[in-house]
Amino acid sequence: LSGSGGYVNVSWGDYLYPSAVDWIGLFCPASETPYTRGPVKFRWLPMPSANNLSAISMGMMSFHVQNLRTDCRFYLMSNGAQYPLIEAESNVVSFSQYNIPSGVHLALAASNGEPSMRVSWTTKDAVRPLVRYGTQRGEYTHTAEVVSWTYTASDMAAEPARSRGWIDPGTLHTAVLTDLQPNSEYYY
Repeated sequence: LSGSGGYVNVSWGDYLYPSAVDWIGLFCPASETPYTRGPVKFRWLPMPSANNLSAISMGMMSFHVQNLRTDCRFYLMSNGAQYPLIEAESNVVSFSQYNIPSGVHLALAASNGEPSMRVSWTTKDAVRPLVRYGTQRGEYTHTAEVVSWTYTASDMAAEPARSRGWIDPGTLHTAVLTDLQPNSEYYY
């Protein structure tokens, strides 16, 4: 996948013993399994009718997969959510760029009483970013210092966030754009 994410079609066929408690889950990183980690997202297979179990013995579901800065894998699970059994697994789902800025967010801010904007985003690695901005596209006459940080599983309060629910957040960045003029458009 490219960019910040996209849709992945997950298909299955010749599934011999479908039931109403079967599901497909997305697990990240791909090295983890449903026995070591909870799913990032999941969907139940379509409910079979008593007369037509073949309705779910083959099919397809579409999942929107966000770039979580790591490889992922889908699993087809039987036996419900409490005691799941792996029936099948997908190839690894990977992204073309793991360090692409994601989760970009703008917010009003005040810096020494002057109008300003805060821009925040996330990357995989702890790079040394710098925000350049200005009133003309391609002409960035101002720079803003960036503060970067991250946290680890041990910083989380308790289980299951420290283990089964843990996904590396990457590096979070924020910068405050100052010297902004009212009613002006800025590019960054």
